[in-house]
Amino acid sequence: MISQLALYSLGAGLQGVQAFQAQKQMKSSQQAAQKAMNELKQIEELNPYKALQVPTMGAQLQQEALSRATQAGVGALQGAGAEGVIGGVGNVVGSVGDQAAKIGAELQQSQYQRDLAQTKQEADIGQRAAEREFKIGATEAQGAQMMRAEQAAIRDAAITGIGESLTGFAGLMGAYQAGNPYASYADMFKLK
Repeated sequence: MISQLALYSLGAGLQGVQAFQAQKQMKSSQQAAQKAMNELKQIEELNPYKALQVPTMGAQLQQEALSRATQAGVGALQGAGAEGVIGGVGNVVGSVGDQAAKIGAELQQSQYQRDLAQTKQEADIGQRAAEREFKIGATEAQGAQMMRAEQAAIRDAAITGIGESLTGFAGLMGAYQAGNPYASYADMFKLK
């Protein structure tokens, strides 16, 4: 009789320990998952195009060559006299203006291409960050729901086990008293 009571008591105690250990393991798993998610949130992507500069050396060399050609053209016109200067300066100025506009347009196109690459990269970085945040949130929600379900199942199993142990214990107590109506609970635990 005492051995059966001890077994029921031991069963209830073991169920309580099992529930406590499961709770402790779930807490440490939750902490590890939270740490991993925090690390994911701290990922910072850099835009490699941010530091990209438009190459201007070619444009500078073209401008210098244009300046030298303009000076040589004006010098040649001066050698032709006043009539040559008056008649040719308009052509030289027009040609210089066309060449300068072409150089400026090429530089503008290069800057546009660089700005476009930077903007696209920033948009891609933002999209990847938003996807990471969404996945983290979905994973956190799913993990919390799974953990809640696991905790409830373990808790319910432990409570059921404790209840079964106590029910068995109470049944033995009742059977003992039924066989000996004058015995007290203290008599039940006395060793003979």
